Amino acid sequence: MLLKPNVLHQILNQANTNGAIATVLLDKNGLLIASAGEGCEVMSAVLSNIWTYYEKSENILELIMIEQEKDKIVLCKVTPSLLLAIRGDNTAEFGFLKIKLKKLKEYLRQPLMNVMECDRPA
Repeated sequence: MLLKPNVLHQILNQANTNGAIATVLLDKNGLLIASAGEGCEVMSAVLSNIWTYYEKSENILELIMIEQEKDKIVLCKVTPSLLLAIRGDNTAEFGFLKIKLKKLKEYLRQPLMNVMECDRPA
């Protein structure tokens, strides 16, 4: 599967249903790669810092779940250098957000790995 920017946006936007309001793909430095939804720019910087903090604690991270007053966020690693997050409003259930994140990760992982391979210097 070839990843085109407009197609990637459409794929991310498909997750934004039933309480999910934003989906972001970012690198570990907080650079926003692709997004769909509300407030994605601010989310990417904050989430990369949170991931890096917990990753440095020598824990094996698979998923981070964050609950705030007005929303919930689930965050995971898709490739060694890319993170994926879904933000839901306060009506969204963590289990539902987690399932969406897992399915989206499975769908995007191989194409993103292929892009990462093509991006490496020879």
